[in-house]
Amino acid sequence: MYSFIFIRHGHSQADVENAFEGRLDSPLTDLGKNQAKTASEKLIKMNYKFDKIICSPLKRAKETANIINEKYHLEIIENDLLIEQDNGILTGQNKKLMEIKYPIPKFINPFRKFPENTGESDFELHARAGFALNSLMDNKPGTYLIVSHGRILNALIRNILQIPIPINNTGVYFKFGDIGLIDLIYKEDEHKWFFMKFEESLS
Repeated sequence: MYSFIFIRHGHSQADVENAFEGRLDSPLTDLGKNQAKTASEKLIKMNYKFDKIICSPLKRAKETANIINEKYHLEIIENDLLIEQDNGILTGQNKKLMEIKYPIPKFINPFRKFPENTGESDFELHARAGFALNSLMDNKPGTYLIVSHGRILNALIRNILQIPIPINNTGVYFKFGDIGLIDLIYKEDEHKWFFMKFEESLS
């Protein structure tokens, strides 16, 4: 049996600056570090035991994983497929200013990069999430903590639950707050996924 506990990173410097984050390598704030410490304590109280921690290579995810790992002392593996969606020219820019310059269109084509054909389309993100899931399943059966980012985690879970890519601003979204958690298990003998737990935030 596979058990995957997906966690979003803590509060980051880009949150303070109200900036589009994406691939921006923004570190955790002091608040984010404290959130990760609180999460590690809660995971222990919830009796979670992991075989390995796998995380995105971006600082905010790595720092979250390392702080949680202070309680577990496990191997941490970075997986490039778990990096956040590429925001293109929006990366690092002020959200309010960019939302004025590039208002969200009435119809969003998931196959098109936005804005100005830069970054990573929702279709590309969904496809990458499928490859990421495949790489996670390459591990032997066990319990894995996956520390990553909101949009790629949403895409991963859509792949698992066979939910299509959102089109025209509609669809299913999983609201990950700082240190949000989703717990899913896969039973090989039944060839089925089971949705076990959702916490918007452990902090």
